[in-house]
Amino acid sequence: MTSNKSQSTLICLLSLVLVCLAATAVSGSGEVDHSPFGSLLREHTRDGLVDYARIKQAGSELQAYIETLSDSSALHYKTWDRDTKIAFWINAYNAVTIHAVVENYPIQVNDTGARKKLPPNSIGHISGVWDTAYVELAGRPVTLNEIEGEVLIGEFGDPRVHFALSRATMGGPQLSAEPYAADSLDAMLERAARAFVNDGDKVRVNITRGRLYVSEIFEERAADFAIETAPAGEAPEWLKAYKKKTRGFISFIAPRVDVQTRGAIESRGLKIDYLKYDWSLNELVEED
Repeated sequence: MTSNKSQSTLICLLSLVLVCLAATAVSGSGEVDHSPFGSLLREHTRDGLVDYARIKQAGSELQAYIETLSDSSALHYKTWDRDTKIAFWINAYNAVTIHAVVENYPIQVNDTGARKKLPPNSIGHISGVWDTAYVELAGRPVTLNEIEGEVLIGEFGDPRVHFALSRATMGGPQLSAEPYAADSLDAMLERAARAFVNDGDKVRVNITRGRLYVSEIFEERAADFAIETAPAGEAPEWLKAYKKKTRGFISFIAPRVDVQTRGAIESRGLKIDYLKYDWSLNELVEED
């Protein structure tokens, strides 16, 4: 009896040690727990709109998550797989964007230069918002522009990330209510891209006028979508009816829109018009 009890105790202790070692190995990878960000999104966002006032009142909730992002060292980062890295950077971009707005909320109007034309609550009034290194990630200080251009596009080359990034504007993609995760990354990116191109305020066709209206994002990021373009000899014949600089994003849009819109795009060379970007803040205002 005593021997069996001792063996049972020993087995329990060994099991506990193994569990502890496993936990240490996971934490040792430096991977970030994005669930706190998920809780924040579920509590303070709805349909892509963000309750910046409530997040500001909550105080440390967002800051604590951003600090966990900062704790990811360059050494840890190198051990992650591709999808873990991409999910990390998308969540970081979205969290830092919210942080930038909250830090300057309520946004003060900057009526100098081109900013005079912006709505009074626009993120565009925050000086240097996309070029300020708010946080150090993967061992180095980075700006929002660097995360988007140099890392997500420059390193990983998937243009769908443009529709996963919150720009804190009504003209940008809708902010996901869930943080991006490595194990569902492809599905989440595809869902975000399809949601954007099937939003009539972002992409639409006027068959009578022979026009394809698209968000200015496609004009500004046209070079990024060229990644999608097939080699010249393999490009579908219908795509050749469009100017070379637009073929990348048109080949990106066509297979993701509804059948009728796709048919119009592929049946004739439509004239491309760029929709005016809505710089209004994507703010959720809760009624009392």
